[in-house]
Amino acid sequence: LHRIIDPPVSTGFEAVSNIYDHNPSLSNLDPRIGVAWDPRADHRTSIRGGFGVYHAIIGPRDYAATYYNSPPFLTGVESNPQFPVPFTSVNPALPTQTFAMDMKNDLTTPYVAQWNVNVQREVARQTVATVAYVGSHSYNQIQQIQLNPPVPIDTPNGPQFATLQNVGGRLQIVDNPRVNPAYDNLSSSRTIAWARYHSLQLGVNRRAVLRWGPMGL
Repeated sequence: LHRIIDPPVSTGFEAVSNIYDHNPSLSNLDPRIGVAWDPRADHRTSIRGGFGVYHAIIGPRDYAATYYNSPPFLTGVESNPQFPVPFTSVNPALPTQTFAMDMKNDLTTPYVAQWNVNVQREVARQTVATVAYVGSHSYNQIQQIQLNPPVPIDTPNGPQFATLQNVGGRLQIVDNPRVNPAYDNLSSSRTIAWARYHSLQLGVNRRAVLRWGPMGL
């Protein structure tokens, strides 16, 4: 296995024995708890609540792109190949557009904490009304960031990351030189994102009563 060890300052790929240099899932703890309470003697009201933690293991899709663009999975291009033996002078330069999953810096397992509280009341025969609060907070979610951006140029209108140039008779937007010119777009995924969710949920449920007689329904 090969990967970029220290993006963006690395100048090439280095051999590694494992995808991760530590296992972020060894200390995962997923507690869950739920309670239900009948507060009245008529047994027509119920109060319920619950809380749980759920981890999402980092999967192959989250780091596979790193290895698709790492040795030995490199692509080479040869212009004007000579028949009948093509690919005699392939240029196996380092891929200029690659992806590097950050396996070292504070790699942790994504997880979400979920909770809810609801009150149910039988308001009429076979009819139950529910009022609920449902919330969640996720942590350490995988987020892509750019590690090798173009170096901006200060202008009166603000930072400028590219210029309009004439390339082969056509106007094109050309990026400024990047932080590490050995690479072009150098994306990384890190477990730094988060999300929150809060909701008020209302519902009414009425059960249909089916009666059977001599003639059926």
